[in-house]
Amino acid sequence: MTIIKTFPNGLIDPWHHTTIVTTETKIVMEETKAFKPKKAGTNGSHIFLLLDESGSMGGLVRDTIGGVNTLIREQAKDDIATNITIIKFEGGQIRVPIDNVNVKTMGEFKDYRPSGGTNLLDAVGYTLEKINALLKSKSKADRPSIFVQIITDGEENASRKFKKEQIQPMIKACEKADWIISYVGANVDAFREAGNLGVSAFAASGYNATKTGDTYAVMSSALSRTKSMRSAGMNYADIQANVGASLFTDEETKKMNGETK
Repeated sequence: MTIIKTFPNGLIDPWHHTTIVTTETKIVMEETKAFKPKKAGTNGSHIFLLLDESGSMGGLVRDTIGGVNTLIREQAKDDIATNITIIKFEGGQIRVPIDNVNVKTMGEFKDYRPSGGTNLLDAVGYTLEKINALLKSKSKADRPSIFVQIITDGEENASRKFKKEQIQPMIKACEKADWIISYVGANVDAFREAGNLGVSAFAASGYNATKTGDTYAVMSSALSRTKSMRSAGMNYADIQANVGASLFTDEETKKMNGETK
């Protein structure tokens, strides 16, 4: 498991005695180097699930774990080769308990213990840089299609490295490179929060936290459809034109929001 910690001052993590770079130094380094995402490919698919593990998710542990496992099982049924990376974020930490694992061979997901605030911007920035490093390491022919699925139940309140002014152009550049990035949020104006990140409105939706399990099932269905489109050679603009106003059908949106009988 990868664990990223950020501390505003000093170079030593006092609990684990780990040498780290200060947040301020990281920000200076990032601002001097423009983010240039590599083009996603179509050689299989790689899903990056950004999972909110902040304290407000404490009452949804069972539903979240069950939802993640449902998504993994459903993705394993697809004919398209699919790997998944799960990135959890809370407070000053970003954890990667599942890193580039084939969904057909992955065991049950259990590692979910909510606490702390919502460091969404830092998690998104970290994920985009991680994906770009992966794509850089592969030839164009070997690159997979990229899907970033963000799910959260609250507004950003704990990031220290990235600001929305940095994340917005990064995401827009990634969309131009055919990365499919979607945002699903509860207890927030999902379209406003997605816009704050730079995520296109057609790839955003709200959900009712009491329907967390249904929401994961819907996300999996949308992922499967979009994976098929990318596998067929459709780029980001083609997919946006194909799905129209939303990646999610009207029935799926109702299901996520508890509006179906």
